[in-house]
Amino acid sequence: MQNGEDKTKHKKILLLMFIGIIAIGLYLGLMTAYPRLDAGIHKKPAYPGGNDTFEKPVIYFENYSGKQVTVRLDVTGTVNMTYPAAKANTWTVSCNRDNSITYNGNTYRYLFWDGTAAGTWSFSEGYCVKKENTVAFLENITKYLGLNTEQSQDFITYWAPRMMQSPYTVISFQKGEYTSKAKLIVDPAPDTTYRIFMAWYPSNTKVDIKPQKFTVPKRKGKVLVEWGGTEVAQTATAAQTTPVDSHITPAATDIPQASVPADPYAQYGQYAECAKAWDSTAALKCGKTWASLDEGTKQAAYNHYISHGTEGW
Repeated sequence: MQNGEDKTKHKKILLLMFIGIIAIGLYLGLMTAYPRLDAGIHKKPAYPGGNDTFEKPVIYFENYSGKQVTVRLDVTGTVNMTYPAAKANTWTVSCNRDNSITYNGNTYRYLFWDGTAAGTWSFSEGYCVKKENTVAFLENITKYLGLNTEQSQDFITYWAPRMMQSPYTVISFQKGEYTSKAKLIVDPAPDTTYRIFMAWYPSNTKVDIKPQKFTVPKRKGKVLVEWGGTEVAQTATAAQTTPVDSHITPAATDIPQASVPADPYAQYGQYAECAKAWDSTAALKCGKTWASLDEGTKQAAYNHYISHGTEGW
């Protein structure tokens, strides 16, 4: 009797094992045939990328009309992406009158790249900006550092939404720390270069930091403008900045009180409609005055129109 019961138990165990194997096989087959709906979705954004990220540097050209320009990236690290796609980290573009560029038959407003490099960023100087002052700060500082209205809008709409997710943002515009890691070889070389790279990190409290000073070149001749940045891991900056107790009332404004340089093209405002239309029928109404201007003056007037529209003209 006991022997019969043992055989029955043994059969049940074997049956359960068989059913288990079948169930596992079916599960694995279904997972292969019907992958999870969230498979391939990045649960974390590509940024912030830590302390070594070159995030969205974009390159603009001004006053290069009619010229072919070669730009080569010499990055100490890795170039992850370029757009439009560069060949061996090099673009050769044709520059247009409206400061756009043509590459492989397509027209673009700027050249884009991003990458990574070893190293850290300096926060020995900079700014601590309250959430509600973010946009005003960026409007002021980008104009001061050389961006025109369109470029400033690109900068603000890219960075401000992320920066405004925390009560404060600690910002430091990198100088040699950036340009030594990310070199641009441009031919023909620009007469004026603005390379703006903003390292920043979010903070729940106000941070004491020495205000930053800049030497900004006067806009003249052929101009190259580049802006980018990186969101830095806060732990990397702890030793470089001193948190302030949250109960301390911050200053009325965190915006640097530097005056914005005068618009270098303002004197050409009288040629508003001429610059807007350039060589079209409308421009011909300007008569001999427009016709007598040299190409450099016409381009300057057009740059003013591109940056400021017809407001105030």
